[in-house]
Amino acid sequence: MKRLKWFSAIARELQRASNGISSFVNSIKSDLIDFLKALIPLPKIPKPVEGAVEKVKPLIEFINKIKATLSRIRNILGILREWITKTLPDILAKPLYPLLSSYTKLEPIVIGSGIATSFEKYARVSSIAILIALVTTSMVMGYIGFTATKNIIVAVLAGTLIPLALVLPLSIALYLSLPSIVYSHRRDILESKFPIFAMNLSLLLVGGMSLIKAFEQLIERKSRDLSRYRIELDMIISLVRLGVPIDEALRRAANITPSPSMRDLLMSLASAAKVGSSLVDVVKMNIQSYNDRYALRVEKTVNSIGALMETYLALALMVPMLVAVAAVLFLLVGGEFQFISMMSLTTFFLVPFISIVMMILVDSMISKLRV
Repeated sequence: MKRLKWFSAIARELQRASNGISSFVNSIKSDLIDFLKALIPLPKIPKPVEGAVEKVKPLIEFINKIKATLSRIRNILGILREWITKTLPDILAKPLYPLLSSYTKLEPIVIGSGIATSFEKYARVSSIAILIALVTTSMVMGYIGFTATKNIIVAVLAGTLIPLALVLPLSIALYLSLPSIVYSHRRDILESKFPIFAMNLSLLLVGGMSLIKAFEQLIERKSRDLSRYRIELDMIISLVRLGVPIDEALRRAANITPSPSMRDLLMSLASAAKVGSSLVDVVKMNIQSYNDRYALRVEKTVNSIGALMETYLALALMVPMLVAVAAVLFLLVGGEFQFISMMSLTTFFLVPFISIVMMILVDSMISKLRV
């Protein structure tokens, strides 16, 4: 019993001490809060003014109206942009597009030259350009005709006949010839860079890459020489991704490329991919075939240059002699002025002109052999 009373007394003392500590902590907390309030005064929250919402409501309505107006303007600009980029080109291309799109034989040349990604796009853009040229020429000729004659009939005839008789045929001729010119120029470039392309492709295939992965790797390389084959490689990769068999994709690319060596390589790769033969051997065989053809071209070019230089040497020797004899004859009959004129013409015009022409011919022949 004494022990129980003793423990009870200890428990009461502990409880009393705990209550004292809690009251002490609470007093310190309240004192600290009062000190912080005195040190950092809290901002006073203003009381709501009576009728403030009604005063702000017109401003809110005005802002909403501005937002609605801006939204309408944005929609109108979107419609206008769509009309300018889609509807207006269709309207402008409509008069001439059926005529220009009928030349379907230009399709592989247009794509292979790199002028446009499709024949339809080239025909549409050309139709718009020709129509703008016709309208501009008609307005200029009409204005010139009216200014010169003060006659409306003459102005109308000048603004109608000259565009139709001159501008339209020239524009159609340019439309037909431009792809061929660019196609021919690209053929010379691709032919001269073919060994670089074939060697890089052969190295990638020897390393174990698939043909499509090798083409993708060639496109990703930042090389000016390899980037010239981007049209054919992009076409092959896109067709394969669309589910076209790789041999068919290679044949389609071979139909649009201007380079005979590239065409032979793609056709050989298509046959090898179809039967499953070694692609590396195909590429090496085409490189060897190109080297043989290149050697023949070099020999032919050297022979042609030799013939030109012989002709130039003969002209350089014979023409001054013939002109000198003629000048002496004129001098004997009393034509001193003719003698000076002929010698000046030969020295300062004829011989330099022949030399420049020969240099241009030789440079054009050699430029086709540069790699």
